[in-house]
Amino acid sequence: MKIASIDIGTNAVKSKIFKTTPTSIEFIEGIRSPIRLGTDVFTNGLLAKDKLDLLVKTLRKYQKNFIKNKIFMYEIVATSAFRDTQNSEEARRYVENKIEHPIRIISGLEEAKLIRFHPKAQSRSSKVYVDVGGGSTEIYIYQNNKHIIQSFQLGAVRGMLGKDDPEKAAQVILKGTLAGRRRVFIGWDAWLMHTLTKFLPTSYHAITAKLGSAPDDKG
Repeated sequence: MKIASIDIGTNAVKSKIFKTTPTSIEFIEGIRSPIRLGTDVFTNGLLAKDKLDLLVKTLRKYQKNFIKNKIFMYEIVATSAFRDTQNSEEARRYVENKIEHPIRIISGLEEAKLIRFHPKAQSRSSKVYVDVGGGSTEIYIYQNNKHIIQSFQLGAVRGMLGKDDPEKAAQVILKGTLAGRRRVFIGWDAWLMHTLTKFLPTSYHAITAKLGSAPDDKG
């Protein structure tokens, strides 16, 4: 059986399809659409109708792909942009009615908690994952069979629009990691921010370089 998911993020909308059996799950394909909802939210405080219509058009395209692949079980989740916009519920209902499918807006802490399902999240006794998204940064720490999760309103789109202080971002990353432990940055935005810090004369670069942080996944 095939299942799918759609992630309505702050910097992009992504879809992934999986093939499942009672004992396994296999990734088949993914689609990424660069719809930057965060620009509207972090600049004007609202999701504009034209941006929502673009989102609807994209989601319908994904739905057609699901039908083509005979996928009838899928979930749509939305993160920081939908959490922080002033018209969150109105925007969610508008899109839901257009695509005839529910959308679940998840909290930052739930985002962080979901990191534990990464295949390598608990492969060692101590591990730290930092997921730098467009509108928020989530930290998942696994240490001695204990789970620690944190979420901060710091992200790539916020930073690009001048809504974040790079010095503050550096301290968040430093505070959220354990000295001497292995860190894993995940996500395309994490890779982008990691690359950009090479050109930023701030302590963000100095600290990440000192910690030896490097992205494992550019998805």
